[in-house]
Amino acid sequence: MLETARAQAAQMLAAAEEQAHRLQTAAEQQGRSDGYTAGHAEGLNACQETCGTLVAKAQDVVRQTEEYRTGLLRSMVEPLTAITMEALSVMLQRELQESPANVAEMVEHLLQFVLDSSLVEVRVHPDDFSLATTAHPRWKSAKFGEWEVSIVPDLSVARGGCEIRSEYGRIDARVETRLELLQEHLRQAVTDEVTNRVG
Repeated sequence: MLETARAQAAQMLAAAEEQAHRLQTAAEQQGRSDGYTAGHAEGLNACQETCGTLVAKAQDVVRQTEEYRTGLLRSMVEPLTAITMEALSVMLQRELQESPANVAEMVEHLLQFVLDSSLVEVRVHPDDFSLATTAHPRWKSAKFGEWEVSIVPDLSVARGGCEIRSEYGRIDARVETRLELLQEHLRQAVTDEVTNRVG
C-alpha cells in the first residue's frame, strides 16, 4: 500500500508538474502575445505622435518657404521695372541719336486733336527744330491757315518728343512722358505676373 500510495503520489506529482508546465507555457505565450500587442500599440502611438510632429514641422517649413518666396517675388517688382526701364531708356536714346524720330509726322498726327484751337504752340527739342520748321507750312495748312501754329525750341523736351499747347489744354508727347506711361504698364504687368505665380 505504501508502494501504491507512493506510485499514486508520483503520478499525481508528475501530472501536477505537467499541468504546471502547460499552464506556465500557456501563460508565457499569453504574456508574449499580450506584450507584443501592448508593445505594438505603444509603438504605433509613439510613431503616430512623432510622425504628426514631423509633418507639422514640415508644413511649417513649407509655409515659411512660400512666404519667403512670395516676399522675394513681390520685392523684385520695383527693381526689375527700374532695370528694364533704364535699359529701355538707354536703347531709346541710342536709337534716337542714330535714327531720329520723325517729329514732323508725330506733330501732324497730334494736331488732329486740337483742330478746334485757333492758337497752337508746338514745343520740340532744339535738335528737332529745323525738321519742325520744314513741316510748319504743312501743319498750318491742315486747317486751311485758320489757325496760328508756332514752333518753340525747348530743352525740357527730349529729342524725338514734342508737346503741343493750345487754349484747350496740352498734349504731352515727350519721350519722358511716354516712358513714364510705359513704366506704369510694365510695373503692372510685372505685378500681375508675380501675383499669378504667387497664386
